[in-house]
Amino acid sequence: QQQLIMKQWRAKPIKNDTEFDYLIIIDLEATCDSGHAPTLTRATSEIIEFPFVVYDLQHEVIVHSQQYYVKPENVDLLPDFCVQLTGIQQDQVDSGVSLADAVSGLDQYIEDNFIKNDKTFCIVTDGFWDTQWMLKHDCSEKGITLKPYYRNFINIREIFMEKYPDAGYHHIPGLRFM
Repeated sequence: QQQLIMKQWRAKPIKNDTEFDYLIIIDLEATCDSGHAPTLTRATSEIIEFPFVVYDLQHEVIVHSQQYYVKPENVDLLPDFCVQLTGIQQDQVDSGVSLADAVSGLDQYIEDNFIKNDKTFCIVTDGFWDTQWMLKHDCSEKGITLKPYYRNFINIREIFMEKYPDAGYHHIPGLRFM
C-alpha cells in the first residue's frame, strides 16, 4: 500500500537553490508503539500533532507559528511509548481538532498570506516521512484531499547531510537542533 501511495503522489523534493519568500516548516507527530506485538504500526498510525512555523527568508524571522493537536479516530488511548516518545499527553489529543481541521487551518493561512498576496513559499520537513508518507497516508485514509503544494518540499535532512556529510543520515538530530 505504501508503494501505491508513493506512486500516486509523485513527490518532488526541491533543492535549496530555489528562492522563496517564505518557508513553512512542518514537524508532524503520530501515534506509535513498540515491542514484539505493537498495537500500532506504520500503516495504522495517525497524526496527533500538526505544528507549523512560517519563516520569512527576506527578513530572517519567524512570522507565524501554529500548533494543532489532532484527535485520532482509531485510537482511544495513546500507548505509554507514544507519550514518552512524543511528549504529547492524552488530554491534549482528547481536546484536539480533526486532521481535516488542522490541514484546513494551514491551507487557510497559505491562502490568506501567500496566494492572495502573490508570495512564494515551500514546505520544509525533516526527511520524507512527514509529508511524503504520514500526511499523505493519513489524509488518504480519512478522505482528505491535499492541495498540490504539499507535493513539493525541501528535505532539510538532505541539505544538512550535504553540509555535514560525516554526520550519518540516521544520527542527525531532529529539526529542533538543525
